[in-house]
Amino acid sequence: MSDRDKRVHCNSHGSAVATFVCQHVHKGKDLGFCLATDPDDPWPDAWCNACDEALEANGWKWNDEIEKKMHVVAICNKCYERVRNRNSRATRSLKN
Repeated sequence: MSDRDKRVHCNSHGSAVATFVCQHVHKGKDLGFCLATDPDDPWPDAWCNACDEALEANGWKWNDEIEKKMHVVAICNKCYERVRNRNSRATRSLKN
């Protein structure tokens, strides 16, 4: 989830709201963009289709192993928008 109280310094955008995504969507393209469900958060946690499949296989339970596979990184909310646009076309249908 984004943390409006936590700021990150982005080389492109300066000081901005911290958001959290898997390293795959951060660096990749057309990998899917799956979201945590939080209608009050404009930048909810996000991850690629592969991480979503791993999470599903684990019964939708977060644990150290899942987080290790995802390699969650903090990025700014403006980069989040770019990452979402770059990866959204390949998003798989979520069952949860």
